[in-house]
Amino acid sequence: MASSNILILGASGQTGSETVDILATAGFPVRVTYREHSELQKMREKAVEDVQADFEDVESLKRAMDGIERVFIVQPVSPEMLQHAQNIYEAAKSASVSHVIRVSNIATGNDIPSDIAQMHYQADELLMSIGCNYTILKGANYFQNMFYSALTIIRNNHFALPLGTATLSQVDARDIARVGAHCLIDQGHENKMYTITGSEAMTMHVVARKLSKIVNKEIRYVAVEPVAATQVFKDQGLPEWHAKAIGAMFMEYASGKYKFLTEDFQNITGDQPRTMDDFLNEYRNVFLRETPTTAVLR
Repeated sequence: MASSNILILGASGQTGSETVDILATAGFPVRVTYREHSELQKMREKAVEDVQADFEDVESLKRAMDGIERVFIVQPVSPEMLQHAQNIYEAAKSASVSHVIRVSNIATGNDIPSDIAQMHYQADELLMSIGCNYTILKGANYFQNMFYSALTIIRNNHFALPLGTATLSQVDARDIARVGAHCLIDQGHENKMYTITGSEAMTMHVVARKLSKIVNKEIRYVAVEPVAATQVFKDQGLPEWHAKAIGAMFMEYASGKYKFLTEDFQNITGDQPRTMDDFLNEYRNVFLRETPTTAVLR
C-alpha cells in the first residue's frame, strides 16, 4: 500500500469527507485524522491511513503530519477556531509541510461584526505568513445549510432565516471539496486565493419557490428581523455561542454584498458547479419526511 503524502484535517465533515472520497476514488493515498474512535469506521472505508490527533494538541498534529507534503484543512466553527489554526500551522512548520490548503469563507475581515468572519480573516492572514505554499478557498454560503431548516420545512411548510430580501451567492459544499482535491494534486495553485461560488445568486424567496416545486407543496420563506438572528439558530438546535456567531454571519450575508459570482470553480475543474435545483432534487426526501438523519441535522 502506497504511503500517504496528503493529510485531510476535518475529514469527518461534509467537505472533508467528500475530498477524501474524490482522492481515494482517483487512487491517491490519503491520511486522515480522528479525535474519537467513533469516527473511525466510516473513514476507514475510504482512507488509506488514519491517525489520532486533536486540534488542541500540537504534538498530536505534528505526529499526524510526519512525512506529509500537503495538508487540507476544514475547521469546524468554534470559539477556538483561530487558536486551532495557529496550532495546525505550528505543526505544519515543524513537519516541513510544503503546501497547506485552507477552507475559508466568502465573508472575512476584521471590520465585519462577526466572530467567524474575523477568525477566518486572521487565520487566512496567518497562513500566508508562515513561509510555506498556501491556497485559500473562500466558499460562498453552502446549499447544505438548508438541512438545518429541514424539520421546520417538513412540519410547518416554511423556513426562517435572517437574510431579508438579500440576493446571495451559494455553493454546494461538495464543489469546495472538488476544488480542494485539484489544489492537492495539480500544480499551479500555490500561493493563490480562490472564491468558490455556484453559477447563480438568489434570494431565499427564490429558494422557497424552487423547493416548493421539488416537494410539490408550497414552502414559504420567512424573513426574520436581524435582531432575532441568534434565536433563529437556537431554534434549530445550535448552542448559544454557535447560534450567536452564525447569526452574525448571516446578518453580514443579509447586507447584499455577497451576490457576486466567480468562475474559479469552472476554471479549476473544467466543469460547471452544481445548481440549487440539482441539490434540492438530490436531497428531496430530506425535506419531505422526518428520519433519524433529519433529527440529527437539527
